[in-house]
Amino acid sequence: RDRRTRAACARAGRGMTDAASPGPPEGGTVEVRTTAMAFGGRAVGRVDGFVVFVEGALPGERVRARIAQVRRSHAFARVEAVIEASPERIEPPCPVFGRCGGCAFLHWSPAGQCRAKTAWVREALRRFPAAAEALPELPSDREPFRFRNRMGFSVARGDDARTVVGLHARGRPDEVLPADDCVLPLPGIGVLRTRLAEALGSLPSPPRRIEIRQSLHTGERLANLFAGTDLPGIEGLAEALDGACEHLWLTVGPEGPGHRVRRERRRLRGAGRLVERLGGRDFEIGPETFFQTNTREAEALLAHLRARTDRLAPRRIVDLYAGAGALAIGLAGPDREVLGFEASAPAVREARRNAERNGLDRVAFRRAPVEAVRPAHLGRPPDLAVVDPPRAGLSPAARRALLALEAPALLYVSCNPATLARDLDALAAAGYTVGNARAFDLFPQTAHVECVVELTR
Repeated sequence: RDRRTRAACARAGRGMTDAASPGPPEGGTVEVRTTAMAFGGRAVGRVDGFVVFVEGALPGERVRARIAQVRRSHAFARVEAVIEASPERIEPPCPVFGRCGGCAFLHWSPAGQCRAKTAWVREALRRFPAAAEALPELPSDREPFRFRNRMGFSVARGDDARTVVGLHARGRPDEVLPADDCVLPLPGIGVLRTRLAEALGSLPSPPRRIEIRQSLHTGERLANLFAGTDLPGIEGLAEALDGACEHLWLTVGPEGPGHRVRRERRRLRGAGRLVERLGGRDFEIGPETFFQTNTREAEALLAHLRARTDRLAPRRIVDLYAGAGALAIGLAGPDREVLGFEASAPAVREARRNAERNGLDRVAFRRAPVEAVRPAHLGRPPDLAVVDPPRAGLSPAARRALLALEAPALLYVSCNPATLARDLDALAAAGYTVGNARAFDLFPQTAHVECVVELTR
């Protein structure tokens, strides 16, 4: 993290503090004038020449902040009071903002957020000036609230025996805050969360957490309850949720890394899979299906990918990190053959089911990690490769596998400008030219941004 912070600050032309410069003491308070927003969501300022990254501040503000941690060349702090506020600071529409660990930017206008995220993507493209300068500004008129089609909630039972279905407090995994006023989920998710909080009170012991999903286009809702052991009386819950939940699951077993005990999943209500529409095609979504949490912006991203694909006119497309098939199915056409590769066996089964549901007989999926894909697996070379890796980006082995395909064109979908920049450097060194780029705000109120970059050999 220190290396990334130093590099980001240096690239912005501000440099880091000289190693001999004394920093402010940990636990002390300082007055800081902030100048910019660093990637990751902290405002940047200086105290006697020493760089301070301030959580809770906005660019162009004078704040009093408490130093939480001091490193050799910079410090991290958190706002205690705003002395001179930015004109872009707004009243957060949530009573627990700052205490909840969910949102980072509810106090910042949508225009300010979009400008900062555009700047982060331009920074990632700095070595490719033509692409950086042509990058359009993120539009700030998108819906900044009520966009999430999936939310996870923690469950706690208070001293008054009342069941709380809410969100963890920041830095306090033992404290669950009410989520009655959460502005992120689609309205139907909030309705179901309230019904669940009421209904769970009848159980001797509640689940430890709940995930709720809602289809933007069909309105269907699905809930998955997670518990360490079976929950007595759980069968009656399905009846209590009549009219608010079409699909209900119970998942029993340990969670987290290191557990080898297989979890048991039991369907309590409905078919168990809701239907969402994306780009005019239907997708079945189960309790653990990966699907973008912002359907509206995902539609905009897919429309952009389709437009770039139509311009390239490929006859054969390879989709790496295919997941449940959203991009492969979204880019399919009567004159195109699409082959997706995905490491997860359940995701491959879902992708095949979704292709069949949409009547696409020229779209196929194979189970394989990207690192293991070889040109021989394709039969003939692709005209276009689409990659949508996780936040860590392409591993060295994945980059080698991608380059071995020798696709004339690439579409790289990224959710992390830092790893995108690293991978673009490697791809450019291997003979690709960075061209059209576009950013998408799939995660308003957070420090995340999605982008699509087109590359050609």
